[in-house]
Amino acid sequence: MMSTKFRRGSALIIVIIIATCLGILSMSYFNASRESRHSEQWFEYKNIAREAATMLHEEAFASLLKDCRDQRSQIFWFLLGTVSGAQNELRLSFARQNIAKIIPKGYSCEFSSQLNVINFNNAGPDSQIYAARNEGHGIL
Repeated sequence: MMSTKFRRGSALIIVIIIATCLGILSMSYFNASRESRHSEQWFEYKNIAREAATMLHEEAFASLLKDCRDQRSQIFWFLLGTVSGAQNELRLSFARQNIAKIIPKGYSCEFSSQLNVINFNNAGPDSQIYAARNEGHGIL
C-alpha cells in the first residue's frame, strides 16, 4: 500500500512538470508573436521602399521620354551633343513632392537621379554612318 505522503509528492511533481511545460510553451508563444510582429513591420518597410523605388524609376523614365521629344528641354540638347561618359542630373519633382507621403513618420528618403551616357555610336550595326551628324544609338 502506498502512503498518502508519497501520493502528495507525486502529485506535486506532476503539477510542477505541467507548470514548467506551460511556462516554456507560453514563452515560446510570446517570442514567436514578437518575431511575427517584427517580420510584419520589416515586410511593410520593404514594400514601402520598393514602392518608392518604383515611383522614382517610372518618373525618371517618363521625364526622359518627354524631354527627348521636346526640343526646348535641357535633356534634348544634352543628348544632342553627347559623348560617352557624359552625365546629367534628372530632376524628379513629382517624386520629391510625394515620396514623403508614403514613408512612415520618423524615416526619411534621400535620392538622386542621374543620366549617364554609357555608349553612343553614330554608325549603325552594319557600320554605315547615320545620315545626320547627331543621329545615332547608344545606352543611357
